[in-house]
Amino acid sequence: MGPWYRWLCSWFSPLTPTFFGAYVLLNLMFFYYAMPKLKGMTEFDERRGTLAFWWLSITMMLMTLAFSVAGVLQTYIERVMGLGYMTAQAQMRFWFQILAVFGLVFLGGVILAVLDLMTLRPAPAVKNSAAAMR
Repeated sequence: MGPWYRWLCSWFSPLTPTFFGAYVLLNLMFFYYAMPKLKGMTEFDERRGTLAFWWLSITMMLMTLAFSVAGVLQTYIERVMGLGYMTAQAQMRFWFQILAVFGLVFLGGVILAVLDLMTLRPAPAVKNSAAAMR
């Protein structure tokens, strides 16, 4: 991997959950508040949006875990064992492959959230339980 890859991993890893919590979740909240108002809906079907939220949150947690394990592994190999950078990178490759898979799963959650926001539909009608028993 090139130097841009090392730079990206060194800066992106600790900032991932911070930016996700501070900006992504705030924007999702704003969009889910504003889009029904713009479409004139008072209530909307929340099932797909809830699925997208949990999909994004859990995947971000797993990505952070993969970054953390790779970072601890790199620190141990380079500083405790005294081996070189490329030796550490070879041992970390597995965790970065897992990270790539989690990134693709995260992309699926992003696509689901955007699709849900663009195609919001009204909430299904709830049958009155007293009227249904008659």
